[in-house]
Amino acid sequence: MKTPRDSFVIYRSIVEAAEYMPDNTSKLHFLEMILAFGFDGLQPEKEKSSEYAAFLGAYKSIESACNRHDAATENGKKGGRPPNDERL
Repeated sequence: MKTPRDSFVIYRSIVEAAEYMPDNTSKLHFLEMILAFGFDGLQPEKEKSSEYAAFLGAYKSIESACNRHDAATENGKKGGRPPNDERL
């Protein structure tokens, strides 16, 4: 992901991971990491924390979904299937 995006996919497993954070501060920190990565592609600094550990488990799925979206967008610019002139 190179450019900022207006949307991205958040899977239920990410929300469930946030629910297991020990307190609201940790939950907020984790969700801020997810949002910064999803919208702007910013990876957080490595740290020894439960939030960073949960981020490591989630970022590949977000990155994969963003890459699929980017590929579909690029393929859509190719014009799609040519029209079929045959009449049935």
